[in-house]
Amino acid sequence: MVRLLFDSDAREKARADTHAQQRQKRSQNRELDEMRSRRESLKGELQSKETLTTSLEADHKKEMALLKEKLACLQKSFGQLEEQKFAASESSRKASEQLSAVASYLAHPKCDRRILCGYLREQNVTESETGALHVIVSDKSLSKEQRRKLALDTARDHKEARNQQPLKQFVDNVKAELKISNLIAYAGTETKHAMTLCSL
Repeated sequence: MVRLLFDSDAREKARADTHAQQRQKRSQNRELDEMRSRRESLKGELQSKETLTTSLEADHKKEMALLKEKLACLQKSFGQLEEQKFAASESSRKASEQLSAVASYLAHPKCDRRILCGYLREQNVTESETGALHVIVSDKSLSKEQRRKLALDTARDHKEARNQQPLKQFVDNVKAELKISNLIAYAGTETKHAMTLCSL
């Protein structure tokens, strides 16, 4: 009887141990499954991060290449502007020296028009009627009538130059000086010339 009880206890214990082992195995399996799931999730996250990093690196390289290209263009433009500025400065300096030489020679007692014309040709100075007008309109001793006629000729015969300084300012000033009351006092051709100038 005692043996039967002992055997019964042993079987119960064995079943209990088996159940405990099975529970432990199931628990371990669940933990393994969770770990596998977490591992796959981490792998996916890592892959996503790597893909994003690669994409960002590619975008960064493109942006850097674009910035370098823009910088190169800016540097080229800056260099061209510097060259143009230097060329303009040299041209201005040369023109100033030429004007100084001409002015000095004109003031010299041995001034010879033939020699001056030869010098100007050597300097590649272009002669033009418009250029002469620039000097003529600077004459402050011109009478009102001379100023009117000169303004009329300039506006009528030099239409492009008329819109450039200093001719534009000269013609506009003469037009402003012409008053309607003064126009009435003029007769014949002179009044006609004045009215013509006002219309230009």
